Amino acid sequence: MMTEKTLAYFRKIVKEAIKSGKIAGFLGWREVADMPGKTRAFVATTPEEVDLLVFNSFSRENLSRLLGGKTFYIPELKKGQKFGVMVKGCDSRNLLANVAENKVDRDNLWVIGVKCPGTIDIDLVRSGLDSDIKNITDDGTTLHVEMLDGKKADLVKSDYYDPRCLRCPYTSALEVDELLPDDMPKKPTKNWEKWMESYLQKPFEERRAYIISQLSRCTMCFACRDACPGCYCNTNCIMDYPKLPEPYLQKGTSLASILTYHFIHYFHLSDRCTNCGECARACPESIPLNLITEQLGYMTKTTWDFEPGTSDKAKTPLALYKVEEVLGR
Repeated sequence: MMTEKTLAYFRKIVKEAIKSGKIAGFLGWREVADMPGKTRAFVATTPEEVDLLVFNSFSRENLSRLLGGKTFYIPELKKGQKFGVMVKGCDSRNLLANVAENKVDRDNLWVIGVKCPGTIDIDLVRSGLDSDIKNITDDGTTLHVEMLDGKKADLVKSDYYDPRCLRCPYTSALEVDELLPDDMPKKPTKNWEKWMESYLQKPFEERRAYIISQLSRCTMCFACRDACPGCYCNTNCIMDYPKLPEPYLQKGTSLASILTYHFIHYFHLSDRCTNCGECARACPESIPLNLITEQLGYMTKTTWDFEPGTSDKAKTPLALYKVEEVLGR
């Protein structure tokens, strides 16, 4: 949870950067009017707009996806000018991965990092209440909820963490220009590798049946693709072509089309996915897509001892294969 002191310091340095012309704008989060517990991406371009910027347990959206790909928030910059952005640990990994692949120019960015307290699944909070939320606050351990019917509830914060935050090993942003002080970062409550190892102990047929049963609910809306910071093909995505000769690549809702789409998507991300969980967060059907992405991450780490998004210099293993590796020499 960001303290008031840290928030004031953050706004102060961003205002100074805008006034001096150091940055053309700053990409962060702001609260959504009439939607307690919700934040959205926001670009502040004036000192007055900086006062709208916040960071709290409801700042779930991964902002790095807005720096390249389908949604591009960086304006035209003057010579020597930069664009500011705030990142959590998971956001910073995606940013570093895209810099390593030359999809984002790091020299154009002024990156402020935070130590993440873990984000709250506000939909999970709502699901357990008798009335909608009028106001919600977080004191670090408890969520204080005031409902529209006048009732109040104090909820144990740890019961409502986003699932991806429970296993996140990178709660502090990596390789940033400034890391904000005085925060209370959350430590993972589950060991990610042990959790994945226990999952993989289940029989293959059981895991296969579960994944297929979940993916069969997919409506092919492509929200997972559009939310993914590592998916930046823009209009070149194979699934966007109106007509393709291959029947399984048609945008339909048959199980064959659904599985083909997801397997192509995750094949493209096989050694690049940082397990940020944006795909699962964006899914309107609440499909646990993280089970696929986290298994890809586990395979990448155990096979090549590589974690994407931990350096802006590291190239992914599949981009560095050798001929003798392919031929088995």
